Amino acid sequence: MDREKPSHKTSKRKPGRVAASYGVGLASLFLIIIILILLVAPIASMGAPPQPPGRLVDVGGGGGINMHIYCTGEGSPTVVLDAGLNGGTMSWAKVQEQVSNHTRVCSYDRAGMSWSEPGPKPRTYMRIADELHALLQAAGEEGPYVLVGHSVGAHTVRFFVQKYPTDVAGIVLVDPAHEKILSTELIPVIQQLQRTYVGYAHGGFWRYLLNPGFIMGVEGPDVPTEIINNLEVVYSPKSLHTAADELAAMYETVRALNATNIMGAWNDKPAVVLSADNEIAHLTGALEHHKELASLSTRGEQVLVPSGHNIHYEHPEVVAEAILNIVNTVRQGM
Repeated sequence: MDREKPSHKTSKRKPGRVAASYGVGLASLFLIIIILILLVAPIASMGAPPQPPGRLVDVGGGGGINMHIYCTGEGSPTVVLDAGLNGGTMSWAKVQEQVSNHTRVCSYDRAGMSWSEPGPKPRTYMRIADELHALLQAAGEEGPYVLVGHSVGAHTVRFFVQKYPTDVAGIVLVDPAHEKILSTELIPVIQQLQRTYVGYAHGGFWRYLLNPGFIMGVEGPDVPTEIINNLEVVYSPKSLHTAADELAAMYETVRALNATNIMGAWNDKPAVVLSADNEIAHLTGALEHHKELASLSTRGEQVLVPSGHNIHYEHPEVVAEAILNIVNTVRQGM
């Protein structure tokens, strides 16, 4: 008799309670499905990591760090491309393809970015410039070079020119970051944002959000296909950690940059600064700061480009043309 009581009670449940119970069951099932998507989908998408397009070079002659460099084309001078924060070889895909039809061009991943192994800290751009010089030497890429830097990649170029002037034939800066814009108040905010992304990466949720639509929303609709095809590497926890480390050392970098900002410091090396001409640039005074950078060379020129910050994404032909103009100027002087 006791066993029949639950059955007896169940048979007299009100329709509303049955529907509610059914609804709770569906909700629970739906929740389980969502959890499985969040946890299993990223794992299911994990295959062999994308292979680097270039080669890994031991910087330090054995026991150093392996850095990724990707060189295409033939001719002299060799063009060297340095990307902005969390960028690397894939950032330059559109530009490199065009420039390589006319001369040798090398993009690379800074230590800790994409396919390159992490380097020693602090991640100042003085150190990064030294690592780039060592990488080019170890890779057998002969100078003098035409150096190209986008955003914070311009810091690398400026320190490189200051320390290795005879290895530099020309300079192109693409909407460069400037020490007068990078305030001590702004750096911690950006740094915290980067560390938040790192937290997402370790939590597994970042991988779930790592899809073309999301990245295009962050980087813009013109982001190179090569980045989309290598999201797992470009936005890896290692890369994001490195970006945070570069920002953590930015105050030290900015202080050292002041010493490089001297009119005529680049002598008569041909140079061009491409400035994104937009509302933000006018609000921050970036155009005037870029004009100062152009004056570091007695042959420096500033070109305004109606564009967002990523000129090399939106208008790669403009960047390629500026680079090749410098290349041709250098060739005429050889």
